[in-house]
Amino acid sequence: MCKTRKKLMVFCLVVLVFNISLSFVNASYISPHAYAKQHNQSQNNCGGFFSTPNGQSNLFSNWSSSHNNSWITNEMWTPFNGGNEWIETGDVCGAINGAYWSGHFVAVQKYNSSTKQYEYSEYTVGSSYPTGTHNFEVQYVGNNKWESYVDYNKTMSFSFNYTSSFDHCVGIESNDSDNYFTSGSYDSALQWKDSNNAWHNWTSATNGDSNSYNWVSSYSSSTNRITFTR
Repeated sequence: MCKTRKKLMVFCLVVLVFNISLSFVNASYISPHAYAKQHNQSQNNCGGFFSTPNGQSNLFSNWSSSHNNSWITNEMWTPFNGGNEWIETGDVCGAINGAYWSGHFVAVQKYNSSTKQYEYSEYTVGSSYPTGTHNFEVQYVGNNKWESYVDYNKTMSFSFNYTSSFDHCVGIESNDSDNYFTSGSYDSALQWKDSNNAWHNWTSATNGDSNSYNWVSSYSSSTNRITFTR
């Protein structure tokens, strides 16, 4: 009896170790993140704008109570300082501030001279599960202030020692290999603002796709759209 019990305990231990190992194999978080995005680079970019129909309803996250850091976004980025600081806004499906959210958001990364660290913060905007077409905007408004907008309503204001950005980037980002988006979804009405406060449509773009999942972003100047396929 003792030998049988000992063998049973060893078998249970092997099964436990196997299950633990399998859970690590099935973990789907990825680093670096997956991107399907387009860049409109200008040294005098003082703002950016884009519109998206259906928004977060085209995004699908692997988020669960036991897998609670999964997220996928459709957004725009306004970077500074070589990309170490930025403002981003758009739609997210998945984790934000440690909880599930499906809707609009704003996030910022800034250098804190007191702590000498880059610090990241994110904020939800409006109600969850918004429907219909929505517009997103970030622009410089003077006095070292940058503001974000959703549907032409100001959502946040940030202080930066920069009067322009070197890029206006729009696309999809994911931190989980099991996340996905509706193939054929698109962003439109892409615009950037110059230093004289004049807005211009995009006329060209540089592809910034970086992923292992056959996610593709394609820019069309005739429709001023970025279309996402997979």
